[in-house]
Amino acid sequence: MRVERRSRSGVNLCELTPSEYQCSQGRRRPAHPQASGIWRRSQRGLHGGFDANRRSKFHRIEASAHVRRVGRGRSRTPVFDGFSRIYLVRWRSLPWPQSHYRCLVSADEYGPWDALSVSEVQAVFAKAPFRWWISGGRALDLFVGRSWRAHGDTDVGVLRRDVAQLRTVTKSWDVQVAAAGILSTWRDRALNSERHENNLWCRKDPLQPWCLDVTVGDGDDEHWIYRRDPQIVAKWKSAVLNSSEGVPYLAPEIQLLFKSKDIRDKDETDAREVIPILDAERHDWLFCRLPPDHPWTRIV
Repeated sequence: MRVERRSRSGVNLCELTPSEYQCSQGRRRPAHPQASGIWRRSQRGLHGGFDANRRSKFHRIEASAHVRRVGRGRSRTPVFDGFSRIYLVRWRSLPWPQSHYRCLVSADEYGPWDALSVSEVQAVFAKAPFRWWISGGRALDLFVGRSWRAHGDTDVGVLRRDVAQLRTVTKSWDVQVAAAGILSTWRDRALNSERHENNLWCRKDPLQPWCLDVTVGDGDDEHWIYRRDPQIVAKWKSAVLNSSEGVPYLAPEIQLLFKSKDIRDKDETDAREVIPILDAERHDWLFCRLPPDHPWTRIV
């Protein structure tokens, strides 16, 4: 993540110390009991220094798209800890007005992945008191009985109403809400579909790679409901199947329906592997819900 500082006069604010900036704006640096600390200049911009001995005074967040004001007139400043792509936050007064901060996040800033295998997921969710299932590309692997490409992550589906119970299996894991390109700490709350809060990224602790992507779906006691179109429903016995090892996974026609929007190379590969082996019922269910001019309708 890099932090850009903008100035209407064209002054490169990254080259100014906090006091120099305040003087240039005709203001003194605001006093705050916790405003002390090491401020260093770098190509990334100015950050608060990281002190391992005072780690308890920091709150961890992931790099977000904006440095936002929170609380009663207080702000949170991203601090790079030097050991991982995690940003620590200390409640403090910013040395510049908020309008001069713009955090630009690239994909690799979120950290590496080391996805759990299907058997490891099964062990983690073995005692889950809620419905869950494998989704994504691994669900198609389970249906076909083999794998034809590498998987960068492992997706597990849960119902939106059951999200609060996720802590029964993730316990003290680091769990972040992934929405609109931003990661934010999940505090065991319900997820809002209107804000597109449909994914939770999980890792066993903040210094380890991500290992699980929990995808949030909709449904009731009797039916699975397509999140993008609530009129598309299916009974649970046909929406979630079970492998020979007893692993629940999303039915292939439903998984392909999710993949049919904004097609990526891996989605195209999956479709060409799976569609030809669908039985007539699953094939018809999928093709009836694809647009007539969809490229997958030409796969035989």
